[in-house]
Amino acid sequence: MDDDVIILPESIKRTYALLRFIKNEYKDYFIAGAMLRMDEMNVQHEDGGFMTKYVNLCHSQKPVRNMNLWDNVLKNEQDYTQDNAYAAWWYCCTPIKLIRRDNLSLPLFFRTDDIEFGLRNKAKLITMNGI
Repeated sequence: MDDDVIILPESIKRTYALLRFIKNEYKDYFIAGAMLRMDEMNVQHEDGGFMTKYVNLCHSQKPVRNMNLWDNVLKNEQDYTQDNAYAAWWYCCTPIKLIRRDNLSLPLFFRTDDIEFGLRNKAKLITMNGI
């Protein structure tokens, strides 16, 4: 996770619970945490992202939403599978099989290092309300 974010301990507990019971077909997926606005903690800014193929622009898989509205909470659980997906590192649980000497990210920060890692590894994402 990034060093400039606030992580709720409940997110880590929920991720751990999910990993304990994850189906074999999903064991190589990234678990992406949503980013909420700091000034309005009920507004989801991003939850999973993807890069367009033609102009290399980053987009959120899910739209900005007020998560205090029950219909937005339900819509947020829809499948938003995209090609060229990534899980930004403000909160990202990476499959252990990708953590190898020949597949590490650079040991320094540069903008979009998380995007590069996700694209290079053809990330498939799990996103869930509450993480």
